[in-house]
Amino acid sequence: MKYPIKNIADQIKLGDIIFIAIPNYLYRKIAKITNSWVSHVGWVHSHNGHEYLIAESAVPFVRLTRLSKFVNRSDNGKIAIRRLILPITKRDIEKLTRETNIKMGSPYHLWFNYQSSWQFCSKFIYDVYNNALGIKIGHLQTFKSLLTQNPSQDLCFWRVWFCGFIPWDRKTITPDSQYKSDRLETIYENNLFPVKNLIKDRATPPDSDSIINK
Repeated sequence: MKYPIKNIADQIKLGDIIFIAIPNYLYRKIAKITNSWVSHVGWVHSHNGHEYLIAESAVPFVRLTRLSKFVNRSDNGKIAIRRLILPITKRDIEKLTRETNIKMGSPYHLWFNYQSSWQFCSKFIYDVYNNALGIKIGHLQTFKSLLTQNPSQDLCFWRVWFCGFIPWDRKTITPDSQYKSDRLETIYENNLFPVKNLIKDRATPPDSDSIINK
């Protein structure tokens, strides 16, 4: 079901996963590699009494970002909100929060190596949900699999990005594989029209069991 744009903040819940499209060169290449508009992802972590906070792995480190700021970074306001199909409890949110707190401040890995101790957006989401709840969002794949699934890929860019040698056997994970995960259902999606500056602040979160970050 799709909801009115102005009511986005009324529809999301803690634990939801939010996908956006970052309008810079690298992130556009990330989207293109999967033939998708999606290039970045975060999860709804808490509410500060005024606005929801999104946990994300972004340059330079894992952090919390206000919902309005997170969405306003997206290209023309493109956004999708997806939710675990299985019901999520207050205890589940606490587990997700605890796992996120462990990773808070971790540096961003610009070469997207899943096996590194550093983070990048989709690795962060995968690890948080898997470690906290035993739920795998998206799937791991090698760069060989990723780069050969689309014959029109700009391999020259990726050779330059990886300093001359593409690590074909390196495992990684993409926001698009999480966007398409069958563990999630779509709550809201708008990848055509802007939603910037239309997210409503709330004095209090809608769920009395929400974990509040003062």
